[in-house]
Amino acid sequence: MKRDVRGKFVSNWNSEIKQRVSVFLTSTAWRLLDEEARKCQISRSELIEGYARRLREETSQGESTRC
Repeated sequence: MKRDVRGKFVSNWNSEIKQRVSVFLTSTAWRLLDEEARKCQISRSELIEGYARRLREETSQGESTRC
């Protein structure tokens, strides 16, 4: 999530409430997510959220997902 000028998190997902979940990743995957999130200046959570939402866009446009 991005932060406002006071450092508070700003929701970018139409006020949809997030829930805490757990995932198991290798150290390599976690490091890659961390590096990409830092480049984009967002949290790993926001990065994963963005990836997931793009999957929906790809499927709705008739593109296949990478499975």
